[in-house]
Amino acid sequence: MEIQKDFKTLLQKEYQKRMQKNRLYSLRAYARFLGIDSSFLSKIFASKRPITSKTIDKLSGPLNLTRTQIEYYKGLAGYGVGDGAFKALSETEFDVISDWFHYAILEMTHLDYFVSDPAWIAQRLKVPVQDVAEAIQKLLRMGLLSLDENARLRVNENCTTTTNPFTSAAFKKIQKQINQQAIEALDDIPFEKRSHSTITLCGDSDRLEEAKKKIAAFRRELMVFLESGEKKDRVFQMSISLFPIVEEN
Repeated sequence: MEIQKDFKTLLQKEYQKRMQKNRLYSLRAYARFLGIDSSFLSKIFASKRPITSKTIDKLSGPLNLTRTQIEYYKGLAGYGVGDGAFKALSETEFDVISDWFHYAILEMTHLDYFVSDPAWIAQRLKVPVQDVAEAIQKLLRMGLLSLDENARLRVNENCTTTTNPFTSAAFKKIQKQINQQAIEALDDIPFEKRSHSTITLCGDSDRLEEAKKKIAAFRRELMVFLESGEKKDRVFQMSISLFPIVEEN
């Protein structure tokens, strides 16, 4: 099923598609298909009923959504905080794993050829083995990683990433690290294997909060697009920056 900008749009698009095939198709019939009351569905369409993680879980079966799609829509429901799609870390927890490679290790476990060996991980991330070993122990203690019956590292469900609204030193630290990686990629990675683009525009600062939500939605949509491919052979880093370059009058 094609990804939509939010879960309500997904429901509406599916309803419209069914009505195009059958002009007599009703909202009541659609609600019956979804396994919910028609008044409940009507309130969702009218934006009088919030879409929660529980609602998404309930309707994901009839809509035949993948796990990645479910996480995407749950993330949108929380405006990027996750609302159950991703584990929300406290500021104290975030401070413990505020180096970029902690999150890279979590994502590496999804690689088709992943090896649960600190030396192997360190070689591919170009990070000292000792740092990787310590990072793995931290992630295990925090429950973000676990060991299966064969002692292989596995990321725990719904814990592959996190979004934090912190302005702490730890959050600034990881953002600086990621931005530095982006700068180095300009020289180290061939153009066809990366994307660097910018835009300078004059806009309405009162719409900034809505713009942030759109950026969060775009991140989730791109995540779903890349993760739903047939293979998992690379771990990517993406940073989107939006900031004023002219002082307020």
